[in-house]
Amino acid sequence: MGREHIFSAQAQVPTETDISQRHKFVCIIVTVDIDSGEIIDCHVPMYCDIQNTFVKKILAGKSLSDDKEVIIRDIDERMHTPSKRALISAVQGVYNHFILTRKMIMSGHKRMSVQQTGA
Repeated sequence: MGREHIFSAQAQVPTETDISQRHKFVCIIVTVDIDSGEIIDCHVPMYCDIQNTFVKKILAGKSLSDDKEVIIRDIDERMHTPSKRALISAVQGVYNHFILTRKMIMSGHKRMSVQQTGA
């Protein structure tokens, strides 16, 4: 099985903000080394380039296994945007998916494969 896995999670943005007029959810997508938990890359589709670069600086190179609290603290202390709480919730969702997947892989369980049919 490959070492790199991709995870995503979303959380609802506050309804009383102008951003909620265009986006109901903030979604984060991360590529993670499943063995170490290291975040290799990340993207938040609703964010502009400057916000994505900022979020990537906070997350890239950190480990979901060891640095979740550091990541959340950095987002909380360094981001001053209406969607910050939703982003923190989405990061928590990614962490939860990562932990469950990693446990499954380490215990030898396999995910259900998608069956391909020939035409």
